[in-house]
Amino acid sequence: YYGGKVLPSQHREYGRANLTYIDNSNIFFRNIKLNTQVWMSHGDTINKLPENYYRIAGTENVKYGAFKVENEETYGIQFHPEVKDTIYGDTFLKNFAEFCQMKNNWDTKKVMKSIKERILYEAKDKKILLFLSGGIDSSVSNAILINALGKNRVLGLYIDTGFMRKNETEIIKKRFKEAGFTNVIYENYETAFLKNIYKIIDPQEKRKIIGESFLKVRNDIIKKLNLNEKEWLLAQGT
Repeated sequence: YYGGKVLPSQHREYGRANLTYIDNSNIFFRNIKLNTQVWMSHGDTINKLPENYYRIAGTENVKYGAFKVENEETYGIQFHPEVKDTIYGDTFLKNFAEFCQMKNNWDTKKVMKSIKERILYEAKDKKILLFLSGGIDSSVSNAILINALGKNRVLGLYIDTGFMRKNETEIIKKRFKEAGFTNVIYENYETAFLKNIYKIIDPQEKRKIIGESFLKVRNDIIKKLNLNEKEWLLAQGT
């Protein structure tokens, strides 16, 4: 669009890269050092910028790693500032917030207080059954629910679907133990899940089947543990 061109890159960047050119006069790159490490994940690249665009950063293989539109507070970046492997990621985001004129008027204690109040209001006197995948979302949810309600009111359920990486279930069990998650039970449904998607190729159809399989497993677990559904709520990390 606007006279610019995006083409497949001759040097696909995935992983760590270094900014070999930075326009430090630009607010987005304030307090960012030359050759700083950033995280890339792309196979296409900008081959030509429109006339009213100009470069503000680049790597050895990607000339236009970031750009700005003249006379506009409009930017484009090729790298990921939100990923921990971008060394100055927090600085990038702080600079972005600054030119958006966003005020730092909140803190984690206030956010946590608000979340706990919401949990107590929603849960009332019920217990919580939480699906745990081993990922960040559900693991943090488990920690927050325990903090708000106590371990006796939160039951974490980890289901081995057979889709995990090699030894990943054992690694997750170890990490949960280290985190003090003694409220988790582990169930192996590998055979059932793999059987349900046998010979299914279409990704959307697979997702639908997997979602339905989780619901069946949930019902099996409720019966197995003899849980009174009127006394329980279902929680998900997402």
